[in-house]
Amino acid sequence: MAWGEAQADDTSTIPFPTSPKVYHFHPIAFVEQMRRMSADLVYKIYHTGKIVENGDYEKAKEVSFVYHDKNGGKHMLGIYTLTEVDTYSNGVKKKKLPKNVNLFDYEAKFSSVYKCDLYYKKRNGKVKTIDISEHMSGNRSGSSNVMLHFNYKSGNFKINFYAQTSRRYAKPECFAAIIGVVVDTGYSDIKINGFTSKDGTGSPSSTHPGGMKVDISNLDTETIKPTASVDTYDANYSRDRTYALCKSLITFGYKSIVTADDVNQKKNTTNIILKSDHTNHLHCQGFIRNK
Repeated sequence: MAWGEAQADDTSTIPFPTSPKVYHFHPIAFVEQMRRMSADLVYKIYHTGKIVENGDYEKAKEVSFVYHDKNGGKHMLGIYTLTEVDTYSNGVKKKKLPKNVNLFDYEAKFSSVYKCDLYYKKRNGKVKTIDISEHMSGNRSGSSNVMLHFNYKSGNFKINFYAQTSRRYAKPECFAAIIGVVVDTGYSDIKINGFTSKDGTGSPSSTHPGGMKVDISNLDTETIKPTASVDTYDANYSRDRTYALCKSLITFGYKSIVTADDVNQKKNTTNIILKSDHTNHLHCQGFIRNK
């Protein structure tokens, strides 16, 4: 069974039995259990919005995520491989580049959003990311049309969310925040629309290099699974549920949310930015981990 798939109700993160009763361990299962405990970078996610990093991000090769629920339970959500991606500046249209610029310094990518090439300037260094689909079910070929599903269950505790994107590479602390948001809201239909692409540009978006900014779908009046797309002017768009999602994103570190709808109704003007071209998703930026 892959991490993130549905698990039996008696799933436990306790590595070994605590009673004095003698047990016989299967050698392969024993090795796998030890591997589960051996990630050299761990993010502990707390229901309060705090995310604690244990380990050396710069040296780590693997990362694991552990959610600490409000009842004291601990939930091991899998070990992910860390992948380095190149860093770039935001993409711009050619006509907005400085005059006499050397185009060899830029990576040109056709954007299906802008219907033209966007030019991304490469920066020095790389950023370590995870492929968020690593423990999701569904076709992981990289197509933006495929719906992927993360499903974890232990007793009455559940984590259930989706991703539909080719921009699947995220800084681990940002992915940890999304896990916190899913649990905090209690919603089972949150859908990630993209962090950054494997090449690091974030194409077809202009503003997604670096694996930190993330697009998330608006929520509708249903609560079971996401529809393909929900615009703010659709009859089934839920302002209340989308606002609750925004509040939770802010709690877990995304300090700026761009949307076409005044979801906060003037209750929190400092964190909500209104832009008319963001009708079908929330653009989440300004991430600062709550330590």
